[in-house]
Amino acid sequence: MGDVFGKSDPPPAPDYAGMARTQGAANLQSTLAQAYLNRVQQQTPFGTLRWNQDGTITIPGAEGNPAVDIPRFTSTMDFTPEGRRLFDQQTRIQTSLGDIAEGGLDRVQGVFGQPLDVSSLGQRQTGLNLSGLPALDRSGLPQLQRPDISGAPGRGQVGDLDLSGLPGRTVQPTVAGREAVTQALLDRQAPMREQRADKLRSDLVNRGFSVGDKGYDDQMFKLGQLENDERLAAIAAGGAEQSRLFGLESSARSQAQGEQQALFNADLAGGTFDNQNRRDAIAEQMAQADWAARTRGQLGGELSADRGQLFNESVAGFNAANSARGTGLQELMALRQLPLSELNAFRTGAQPQLPQFNSVPQVGAPQPAPYYQAARDTYQTQMDGYNADVAQSNALMSGLFRLGAAAMPYAGGWFGGAAAGGAV
Repeated sequence: MGDVFGKSDPPPAPDYAGMARTQGAANLQSTLAQAYLNRVQQQTPFGTLRWNQDGTITIPGAEGNPAVDIPRFTSTMDFTPEGRRLFDQQTRIQTSLGDIAEGGLDRVQGVFGQPLDVSSLGQRQTGLNLSGLPALDRSGLPQLQRPDISGAPGRGQVGDLDLSGLPGRTVQPTVAGREAVTQALLDRQAPMREQRADKLRSDLVNRGFSVGDKGYDDQMFKLGQLENDERLAAIAAGGAEQSRLFGLESSARSQAQGEQQALFNADLAGGTFDNQNRRDAIAEQMAQADWAARTRGQLGGELSADRGQLFNESVAGFNAANSARGTGLQELMALRQLPLSELNAFRTGAQPQLPQFNSVPQVGAPQPAPYYQAARDTYQTQMDGYNADVAQSNALMSGLFRLGAAAMPYAGGWFGGAAAGGAV
């Protein structure tokens, strides 16, 4: 029972501080390895690049870590014989150019020490001289003429179209007019309808029919239909008669209006002829005035053209003088800037070329062994095992307690019976 109820001890915690120091030392070694790997010696036809250690730098210790010595490096560039010869040659050229540039300073100082002399360029033209241009004398040009239409024929007079004598209308195409004609026709037929109705009623009575009998009512209904058809025929005849009368009146009125229109057109033709003669006369006067105006304009244009040509010649001379002055000024400025340009050319000559080395691909830092992570993972694994043992032990104890609780009633019975037997 001691093994069953006993519990194992938890694993001891790792030394995290010691693991951190161990991890730091591993990281430092990885960094130093990367530095050594990236100090690559390069060699070209013109020179060699070398790395040499020239001592160390001591990093003080902290947090229990010891002091660390970090190596220092120096890169040295050595020329090959060919590279040395090219370097010395370019250095001599650069030195010679510098000597020439230094000697040109005196000439630059001499040029810029004097103000720019523009007296040889002449005066700058600031305005056009138009005093020699001829004046525009238009006194000898033909005078403008105003068209004289006083002798043109007068305008033709045309009277108004007189429609007062047209026949008036007596028939109006309206519903009232149609009903009036229809009623006249119905009134004319009324005696005949009454006689026919009286005769039919007498015949029916003589044949033995009485009012209200079916045969009597059928015959009277047929008579009513006949009279209704006659009424509809009268309405249609009334509309037709009204249309006929209206058409006769309209035809007579249109004929009279046509006669009046013909007379009006004759008067209008006469007036149009008179107006055409007037327009022709006015057009002749306008043509004469236009010819005089164009003659005056042509002569005036010739005068303006002569003056414009002389003006353009003056402008061309003005521009040529200023252009020549500007060109001369540019030449003076170029001569003044020449010593400075030459000095800058010598001063900024080619620099000595050093051997060019390619960039060396950098080696990444080697990954150090993960001491700290390994210690933490190991401890975590041990703790997981310990927790599993504790959980198993707790589960076993819980099961034993449940069995003991279930057996208690029976144990009480046994103990109770034995006590009773002993008493007997």
